This record gives sequence, C-alpha cells and structure tokens, in this order.
Amino acid sequence: MPNLLTLPPPVLAHVMEFAVNEFTQELAPLERQLPLRDLKDVALVCKNTLNSVRSLVSSFRATTMTLALENAATTEDIEALYHNVETHGASVSDLRIILNEGNWNTKSIRPGHLENLEIRWNTLFGFLAGLKRLDLSRIPLLSRHTVDILEAAETHCRNMEFLILPRKGDTNPGVHSVSIDKVMTALYATMERWHSTGGLKQLTVPSRNETNHYRESTQFIENVTKF
Repeated sequence: MPNLLTLPPPVLAHVMEFAVNEFTQELAPLERQLPLRDLKDVALVCKNTLNSVRSLVSSFRATTMTLALENAATTEDIEALYHNVETHGASVSDLRIILNEGNWNTKSIRPGHLENLEIRWNTLFGFLAGLKRLDLSRIPLLSRHTVDILEAAETHCRNMEFLILPRKGDTNPGVHSVSIDKVMTALYATMERWHSTGGLKQLTVPSRNETNHYRESTQFIENVTKF
C-alpha cells in the first residue's frame, strides 16, 4: 500500500488540500491562497513533501498575478505594469486587479485619479490568453476601467470560466443605475462571447436595489440562463 513517501507529486498535492488549511488548487468558488507557514510545516516532513511543496508554490506564483495601482499611480507605474504582464502573462490563469487601493479602508469607494490615466487594457489582456479567472472585486464599480477591462477580456481571453465583478456594497451607496447598466451591458456581451467556448462556471455580480430592480433582475436571469 503506498505511503506518503511514494505518492506521485500530483496525488500528494491533492492530499495537501485536505491537510493544509486554506490551500487549494481550484480556481473557484473562493480566491486561492498560499498559506506558506502551513506549507512549510508539510515541507519539513520528508524529501518527497519538500519537492511537492516547492512545485506547488512555484506553480501558484506562475499562474497567479495581481495588478495593483494606487490612486497616486503615474504613467511610469502603468508602463511597469505592461512590462510585467508581457513578461509573465503567458502562464497566468488567475488574475486579480486592484485599482484605487489607497482608498479601500474608507466607507465610500469612488473612482479617483486613476480615471484620468489611460490604461491600455487591450494591450495587457493580449498577453493573458490563458486566463480562466478574473477578479475585479477591488475595483470601484463606477470606474470607467471596469467596462474597458470586460471588453478587453472578452476579446483576448476565450477560455474564461470565473468572473468576479465589484460588489455594490464595496462602493459609494449613491451608485447611479445608469452607470451599473453600462457594466451589465458589457457583461452580457462578454457572456455571449464566452458562451461559444464553454461559458462561465462562476459569476459574481453587484447587488441591485433601485426602483427598476425587478426588470433588471429578470434581464440578468434571462442572460445567465441563455449563456
């Protein structure tokens, strides 16, 4: 009967998912974490687990990317972003985008200085053809970049499976329905495009409580069931 020392690395990796808290190789339903302290304890068990942990950490770092820009970001910061994605984007399957990071501890999250900066999302996503999970939960919902990101992802990332949009609770309570409508319109077009290559397996969207909530909810359900 095989023991821990003889298990093939892929099988051992699945064992670790049960043994190590918060560790998973799955892209959904929750954001993947890399609990290095707990993995270090496992790595000390034997040479086989050490090699397996090294492989898992290397794979996680190669396939996971976070693009973060604070409100005070400059054009030089954005150029550095392009270079990073061009260099490492080919292996990325899990992308998290954070905009206006400096304001996330406040109660009212609004688009800031970044709205005035041009970010070539089409260029960035052109290097991310293998993307399967896109997390936009830390972008202001009213940001003009939200729609641009969805349209760029629709064009270049044909194998998308998991999409997390900004939650309304993370934004200014005075969100205008017309602004949300722009996001939802872009979302529906994106869902239709991705449907031809398998469609989304997970979709997280903002909540709605405006007067036209019923009509918008019906439209949303119709699009989800269709695509």
